[in-house]
Amino acid sequence: MDLSLAAVRVQQFRRRFAELSATQFSNRQVLQFCHAAEMDFARRTASLTDARSLATVANQQKYSLPEDVLGLKSLIFDPVNQHRIVREVSEQQIVQIPYVTGTPDWYALMQAQRQLMLHPAPSAAAATTTLTGSHSISVTTLTVASSTSFGGRGRVKIDDEIISYTATTATTLTGCLRGQEGTVAATHADAATVTWQNLEAQCFVKPKPLTKLYATGTIAVTTVTKTVTGSSTVWNTGNTVAVGDWFGVGSLETTPTGATFPLSWYKIASIASDTSLTLELAYREATETAGSYIITDASSFTEDIGEIILAGMVSLGLFAVRSPLYALKKAEYLELVKSGRSALASDDWMPVNQPRGMPSALGPQLDDDYAPLVT
Repeated sequence: MDLSLAAVRVQQFRRRFAELSATQFSNRQVLQFCHAAEMDFARRTASLTDARSLATVANQQKYSLPEDVLGLKSLIFDPVNQHRIVREVSEQQIVQIPYVTGTPDWYALMQAQRQLMLHPAPSAAAATTTLTGSHSISVTTLTVASSTSFGGRGRVKIDDEIISYTATTATTLTGCLRGQEGTVAATHADAATVTWQNLEAQCFVKPKPLTKLYATGTIAVTTVTKTVTGSSTVWNTGNTVAVGDWFGVGSLETTPTGATFPLSWYKIASIASDTSLTLELAYREATETAGSYIITDASSFTEDIGEIILAGMVSLGLFAVRSPLYALKKAEYLELVKSGRSALASDDWMPVNQPRGMPSALGPQLDDDYAPLVT
């Protein structure tokens, strides 16, 4: 049982909430509880971190933050050539400093506007070049007019895609990883602008929503093989299913006698068409010729956090039906969060980006009077 998988979370919620008939909540509502509980845990523990990058604009002091950023752990200007650490100050402090331009030394988070404010304002824009020739979604070397002004490694932005690279030649960026920072790999036309991301941040981020419970059609799969064949399935159209999703033979239990929930889960390695996909590991169960199945997505959190998230989901479900058990289950959840947080952070943990004397910037939580079910 992998508690990081959306389908497993839904199933366990129904069992623990004692409403296997699914009359109280739809799967969509249970997934909303799941996301709300994950958001609450992420805000309390600052346990999800990831890299994000920006490009400076000459004389511009404020920059919009990506939607999924809760706060910053560190910020570096020109990470290769100068590796200049930009230090945090409070919003009150930075707005009192007279505007000047130069190389950034300080930053503040403007939470209300979801903006990053730099001081001094960068005096120069990030370096740019152009693509030479069109590029597909899978190429790992970018051919450019010139890489002279770029760092020897780093990240670039082309159209809406962020791409990381590990080395350069005079006219190429090599070792590229496509679709970074939550962006999607895409084709790019000849002469498209390539912008070096000269601000790199380690951020505290929101968990991605768990939304996928796909079970249309039937499947055929033979034991000790990796190929799954679908009938009336749509796996490769409109990003319905993605590489990295998880496949299991069975279905969600919706009644007390339902006993078809998958016993094992297999990560999807590739998707050839709407009716054909390949698993990373060989299927180990009995051969199926026209079986039911579930394809689901995985949480941003690892499986060991699953019990805490489930406790939060049950607490939210009890609140939604105004159960007298809500206060008890909320207290149990908060104790689990405390134990989970102590394992993830040092004893002097404080909420992310909460200067002394200021309210938390991380939003409502489950020990507030009421935390919204969807954030």
